[in-house]
Amino acid sequence: MRRAVRIIVINLLVFTGLLLLVNFLCFLALSTGIVNTSARKSHTKRTKKYTLLKNEHTTSYNKKMMEEFWQLKSEYVPYIGWSKKPYRGATVNIDEHGDRIHQPPKELPVTAPSVRFFGGSTMWGVGANDEGTIPAIFNALSPQFRVHNHGEAGFNSRQSLARLVNLINQQAQLDWVIFYDGHNDIANLCRKEVGLNDHVRRQQINQGLQQYRLRSNKKYILKEAAKIVSYGYIAALIKQLKQSEALQEDHKLYKCCYDEQALEHTADQLIANWQLARRIVEDHGGRFLACLQPSAYINHQSLFPTFEGSDRKPSCMLDKHEMIYRIIRKKLEGESWFYDLSHLLNDHKEYYMDMVHVSAPANKIIAQKIAALVAATQNMIADEQ
Repeated sequence: MRRAVRIIVINLLVFTGLLLLVNFLCFLALSTGIVNTSARKSHTKRTKKYTLLKNEHTTSYNKKMMEEFWQLKSEYVPYIGWSKKPYRGATVNIDEHGDRIHQPPKELPVTAPSVRFFGGSTMWGVGANDEGTIPAIFNALSPQFRVHNHGEAGFNSRQSLARLVNLINQQAQLDWVIFYDGHNDIANLCRKEVGLNDHVRRQQINQGLQQYRLRSNKKYILKEAAKIVSYGYIAALIKQLKQSEALQEDHKLYKCCYDEQALEHTADQLIANWQLARRIVEDHGGRFLACLQPSAYINHQSLFPTFEGSDRKPSCMLDKHEMIYRIIRKKLEGESWFYDLSHLLNDHKEYYMDMVHVSAPANKIIAQKIAALVAATQNMIADEQ
């Protein structure tokens, strides 16, 4: 009898110990964020996207380029949200201001006219090396300019506007400013939890602030210790995993899927940001161009045959990009500073490595078009004078 009781007690202790160990591991997983399954899956898929890049480089070079991209780290920056930390690599280089840099075609004095590009990760140059980004190719075509790449992964037009303001209050030279937007404004602002003057990392930043405040509180420390003893972290992990799956599947998370006014509001917000940027630039003696960017949501025939559909937004969003683009085109029809580049890649070639990022050959087409627009505007100004 005693032996049976002892075996039962030992088994209970072992079971309890295992539960405590699993609970502690769940605590570590939640603390480090490694249970973010959507991010982990996305990371895995994106690192393999080098196989989809069609350019003059070898597969090993393209793999190195994507690996360096995923090595980049960001930090919080007031007003704009975040920015890349300085980085030096074989294919990717970031300066102390968080901007991607390239080798200019020739040395120019600081008084030479500048062209500043703003946008998201497509302008930044995911899928291209430093010399294959839109700003770098533009610079090769227009060596008379000092060219700056202010694109940042995940940025929408509101964040680019804030970055522009930061540059102006630092007396940055503004001869030409080019905003290249569309995809991120729709992908971000159509989400239910994202407001109009908002970005996708607000909740992440709020969670960090909350955790910082709570960790200095003794009650919080006692509560977290109790959760370790009571297996609370196992339940918390299960809850987060369920929320992660819901995030991938619930179409209701995209307000543009069920609220027609959200389509109009998203378009109006992008236009308002462009108009504000234009006024600011022109008030400081510069020229402003706004470009509506290409997207595989618009150019369905331009997708790679091997493209993984799992990177797509919910099916209800597939036609919303074109609907919002139509609203933008209609409202900005006739504006001399607005250019619709959304169909620029409609020649049935394999440009896209996902729904928006393209390789260097596509960047060249876009850069050539923007260079032609700048040159045409300069000629028009010269004729008027």
